[in-house]
Amino acid sequence: MRALNPLHVVEIGSLRGCSTAHLATALTVNGSGRLTAIDLAPGTFDLYPKHLEGVLTAIQGDVLDWLAGQEDDSIDMLFEDSSHGTYMCA
Repeated sequence: MRALNPLHVVEIGSLRGCSTAHLATALTVNGSGRLTAIDLAPGTFDLYPKHLEGVLTAIQGDVLDWLAGQEDDSIDMLFEDSSHGTYMCA
């Protein structure tokens, strides 16, 4: 994350927010970039540290629906941390 310096990172499955906080912190240290964290679970986004709100957009919803609405090449890095099953990874 630090070496690649991506501008738009998407995390699929952020649940408790541990990896989300690490990703957002790396972007903050880089001095650029935004993180979009997507999860189905309600209440997930109440756990994120408030000081990361400047780089973090939290979305509660279906990631496949959200991804379908994104333009090609609009995501520099995708971190898949949800189901890990064949369907989701594909």
